[in-house]
Amino acid sequence: MPPLIVPSNSSVALVVGGTTFPLPDAKYVGNIMANFLNNPTLSPLTGALGQALYTPEQFWPFTPQLGDLTLGQSVAQGVQLLNGAINTELAAGNKVIVYGTSQGALVATDDIRNLMAMANPPDPGKLSFFLTGDPGNPNGGFFERFPGLYIPLFDVLMNGATPPNSPYPTVIFTNQYDMVTNLPQYVLNPVSDLNAFMGFALYHGTHDYVDLTPGQIGAAIQLPTSPGYTGSTRYYELLTQNLPLVSPLRLYVPAPYGNALADLLQPDLRVIVDMGYGSGEYADIPTPASLFELPNPFTIVPDLVHGAVQGPQAALVDLGLLPPSMMPTGYPFNPVLDPGLNFPLPQSSVTGVSLLTGFEGQLMRALGLVPSWDG
Repeated sequence: MPPLIVPSNSSVALVVGGTTFPLPDAKYVGNIMANFLNNPTLSPLTGALGQALYTPEQFWPFTPQLGDLTLGQSVAQGVQLLNGAINTELAAGNKVIVYGTSQGALVATDDIRNLMAMANPPDPGKLSFFLTGDPGNPNGGFFERFPGLYIPLFDVLMNGATPPNSPYPTVIFTNQYDMVTNLPQYVLNPVSDLNAFMGFALYHGTHDYVDLTPGQIGAAIQLPTSPGYTGSTRYYELLTQNLPLVSPLRLYVPAPYGNALADLLQPDLRVIVDMGYGSGEYADIPTPASLFELPNPFTIVPDLVHGAVQGPQAALVDLGLLPPSMMPTGYPFNPVLDPGLNFPLPQSSVTGVSLLTGFEGQLMRALGLVPSWDG
């Protein structure tokens, strides 16, 4: 592949799609450039020339229209294609920023790992990354919640977090409650798990990041990192007003009754959902799943009481029985980053769950079931 003809600042944006979307179209690339990569508040590199990069983006058996590559095979081929494109542009003297979403973020993550392992890696001043819907998000990504787990039927190796110690300037942008990148930490909370699954269905598709508005993106919150963190990655989360768990009511029950019923249930359900996530945690620390949290009744009980008032009040507003000015504000009707529903526990990169998933992965390797392309 020849290098791109770039503008005078000699910078190129390589845009990698997600599963089912191997070659982003011009509208997709334009939206990514306008909303993310030319956003001076977020992007490590602005003013680049946007260019779609083909990668397979297959996931057998869910993408028969594209081919029969497994996820592992598709990601491995994508890494080769991305690495070749990066090397071509850097050799031509261009700066490069890589955008990847979902499976494209897995491709970028594996390439970051490969670059970090090189004896003479590329200059971090010339290469950067912007990831959305990242399954390797250190605190919340599906591939880090169950590190080492291998699923032979689908050739899925959960190989952990996007390296928080990467020298390359990186942004990881997450939609709250997206199961792939914001999975509950405490997986024995079935309400939280179901909500995350609904969040995946609603907020992780091909266009669920690319079609965000500038106003939505501007409302994203930069997440705290651990004291003394010296890495080059910044983490952002976009809070989700409408709880995915009750979104079917809004979609399928006629107005205004669907919204009224959803808003009636939402506040207290949000408290239960948010109990599945850790409190006082840092975005850069790889955090596997755990089984049990330590609930804080001094926060939970008042929030449930408050929600029991907010829900009926919001429903009455939806039904026109109260004026719009009386729509509730504040948690739990509205989302917050960390409601403090659990007592903070030491944030460990090793849990009972991770020991089990790691053992399973090692067993799969010992049995020869992990193919070479999965690393």
